[in-house]
Amino acid sequence: MVYGKWNKGKSEWSLSYDVNGYKSKGSKSSQLAEYTLTDGSIYTIERNDVESLRKSIAHDVKLTYNWADTTATVFQTSLSGAFNDAPDDYNIKEIADGARRYRATSRDADKSYSPVLDIYFFRQITPRQSVTANAVGTYISTQTNNYYDEGNPYRYDVDGKTASLLAEIIYENRLKPFTLSAGGNYSYKHIKNDYSGDASSLTKTSNNRLYAFAEIKGTMRKLRYTLGAGASYIHYTQNGHRYDFQTFHPKVSLTYDINNSMQLSYTCQMQDKVSRIAMTSDVMVRTNSMEWTAGNPDLKPSHDMDHRLQFSYNTSRLQTFVEGYYKQCLKPNMAHYERTADNQFIYTQKNQKEIDVLNVMAYAGYWILPEKLQVAANGGVSRCFNFGNDYTHCYTSWFYACSITAYLGNITLQGYADNGNRFLEGESKGYNAAYSVLKASYTWRNWQFSLSWANPLNNNYKAYENELLNRNLYKHTVGYSKGNGNQVSLNVSWRLSRGSKHNSAEKRISLSDADNGIL
Repeated sequence: MVYGKWNKGKSEWSLSYDVNGYKSKGSKSSQLAEYTLTDGSIYTIERNDVESLRKSIAHDVKLTYNWADTTATVFQTSLSGAFNDAPDDYNIKEIADGARRYRATSRDADKSYSPVLDIYFFRQITPRQSVTANAVGTYISTQTNNYYDEGNPYRYDVDGKTASLLAEIIYENRLKPFTLSAGGNYSYKHIKNDYSGDASSLTKTSNNRLYAFAEIKGTMRKLRYTLGAGASYIHYTQNGHRYDFQTFHPKVSLTYDINNSMQLSYTCQMQDKVSRIAMTSDVMVRTNSMEWTAGNPDLKPSHDMDHRLQFSYNTSRLQTFVEGYYKQCLKPNMAHYERTADNQFIYTQKNQKEIDVLNVMAYAGYWILPEKLQVAANGGVSRCFNFGNDYTHCYTSWFYACSITAYLGNITLQGYADNGNRFLEGESKGYNAAYSVLKASYTWRNWQFSLSWANPLNNNYKAYENELLNRNLYKHTVGYSKGNGNQVSLNVSWRLSRGSKHNSAEKRISLSDADNGIL
């Protein structure tokens, strides 16, 4: 990454260029799939990776102009472009399909470019009042090619075009008893994805969302509070399907200082959760010889309610807290599998009953030597509840992480380890790998060097493990990554700065869109 800034008076120009790429071989997965057929028998297929290649290169260019009158007025506009190319990824699997043994190859290619115009404005109207606004226009063009020959060849291409506008404005007034904030957010997104080949479909989607809110923040002796409310309206159309959806968004946040060391806080808020746009399309694509993935244009957003209760105790050397988190998702988009009369298994999503998550954790950090040597650890338990229309799945998992960090002048040393992440959502039970790393960094003048060793001495790193728990389809998949095991990374950065600094404020609103809506 290379960037530069030049300023004169109240104006500043900046230009940045970022290029990153990778080429990865050796990542492998093994899968056992058991299909319960219409006659009650079980059909088993084993899929084991033999060889794979993943490669990609991305270029990002951004030109920014900033005008700032001290911090009373800030105007910033930027034009950026992202260019991504994954030219020819492939995967070769050894298939054990009943009595048959053969190799199947999948190939895919992806190319996209996306120009983005971002306009930001901040104005301190009076010492107490301010207005902040941000508008972002994005265009995404994507071309993908997909091929897989398990069972028989299956090929399709997608030519995708996406345009979106995101805008938000916030008014703030620092009154004597409290601070009042009010504002609105509007988003419009139009998608035209043309699927050709064996998955022939033209998907046209338009999505409008309007959100308005108001909140007050204040202090009453030892109590700090935030009280707010908002409302959202979503209008959606997709190839003849349409819906209108409204959600009320209450918000409460309370923090009570028991004394100088102890603090108790509680937050609660409701919001709408919109499914991935790709899952609302009416296209259906084949996953393998037995399975398909289908969009559902009648998917609607869900109501999510979050509760968080935290008690903390802090001194100059000890920082601790205990936290309880509960999330309730009403009518969420949940996994649904259908078995056809000819024994094809179709995965889609439907609005079903409820998903709940309960999480309890504790954290402690202690300075063995003040500002020099710190140890920290956290751990807890998570409980997942999934109530579908025709299934109920619950799961309990434990997690922990620990670290030790030494600050030795220009040198920083750190060791970190955790046991990964386990979860159950819908009918998918997953495990994301445990992670450990040793880091060392050194700062010398304008140079910074850092060296890290991730997952030491583990050449066959288990990256993930998934189980599908559907009554008619059981799958167990384990993935291994040579690239993430025993990985050594070196980072070198150099910064040159001359002349006067430009006095500009940080953006308070940051909007972005990168969803191309392709299934």
